[in-house]
Amino acid sequence: MKMDQFYERLDSLFSTGQIDRVENFLKESKEQAQKEQDKASLLAILNESMGYHRSIGSREAVNEAEEALALSESMGLAGTVHEGTTLLNVATVYRAFGMLDKAEELYQRGLEIYKRELDKEDCRLAGLYNNLSSLYADREEFSRAIEALLEALSILEKNEGTEMERAVSLTNLTINYLRNNQVQEAENVMGQALSLFESQPGERDAHYGMALAARAEIYYVKREYQDAILIYRQALEELRRCYGESLIYAAALENCAHICITAGYAEDSEPLLAHAAQIREVCGGR
Repeated sequence: MKMDQFYERLDSLFSTGQIDRVENFLKESKEQAQKEQDKASLLAILNESMGYHRSIGSREAVNEAEEALALSESMGLAGTVHEGTTLLNVATVYRAFGMLDKAEELYQRGLEIYKRELDKEDCRLAGLYNNLSSLYADREEFSRAIEALLEALSILEKNEGTEMERAVSLTNLTINYLRNNQVQEAENVMGQALSLFESQPGERDAHYGMALAARAEIYYVKREYQDAILIYRQALEELRRCYGESLIYAAALENCAHICITAGYAEDSEPLLAHAAQIREVCGGR
């Protein structure tokens, strides 16, 4: 298979908002790679497909993750960077579906490989630290999550052209500072994140909606509810544009509804909660 054409087409579907066509494209690409017995291409496609299914809350991601692990082993990739990348992606799927112990085991295996095989300033190592921080956050180990994010940022800051990666890491750092009751630190890094997102030309990055949601949460913590609701509605528009009617969008709807209730606008929360419930019902049937 010509993987450059695969990635070009996949990127085009996301960038042009054709989210409803992504699943069929990934399925057809997998079938083509299997038909051609092209294991290398199949592994690459599985890595992309599990990430997509994870983002929409489909447990197909777990099936593809296990398929990718078996395929990687059969290809003799043990100890290589290729295996490290697959371990990272599979661990991220496991984390998304609450399989935290299995996820941490794979993250640590991937980290060992990356530290051994990559330069210490390689951005792939920063990506792994970012994902490991999410695992710690899931366990409410916020100090460890912050430490992992600072490791990631220390690497990204030494590389040119990493504005978006830094913006995402700073957004995650904001959230973990808030969870750790470090509101002033959260405000400081949130400003840096939004500045990076908004300084880039063209359409906003897919993570911009998450950054707006984090900014809204700062307003919420400070009890500035009107500003929180205003910013959260902007976040909802961005999240829907990038992720469609997914579990990510449903969670954001619920968070916005909670702010509305706290601010005394319970009637405004009802359609948000109803919409979120509808999405969760649909996603649960996948």
